[in-house]
Amino acid sequence: MKILILEDDGGRVNNFIELLHTHDLAIIENSYEAVSLLEANVYDIILLDHDLGNGNGSGGIVSSFLRLNQDNPNYRAKILIHSWNSPTSIQMLKDLPAAVWAPYNTEEFYEAINILKESH
Repeated sequence: MKILILEDDGGRVNNFIELLHTHDLAIIENSYEAVSLLEANVYDIILLDHDLGNGNGSGGIVSSFLRLNQDNPNYRAKILIHSWNSPTSIQMLKDLPAAVWAPYNTEEFYEAINILKESH
């Protein structure tokens, strides 16, 4: 499976690598670069954080891009929003109504990861 991960926290990135190391991972910390990857590639799964530091934009930029470009095949990918920021995650869900929101490192998060891995 091809998986795009938008995450800027090194500890989380290491956890994603541990959980998903058998898959083709594209790990990016900049939302603008993530959009470029979505324009050039097709992913089976997309994992989105919202709050990114150091001028890296936000997960909302990616969700807005997909909402505005529903003909992009990535709009139909399995999408997991793993941000702890409730208001912005709710907005991202409005952009991506088929997405799942499960804050990072919760029981729901690990259940969602397992379901995504098993679905392909």
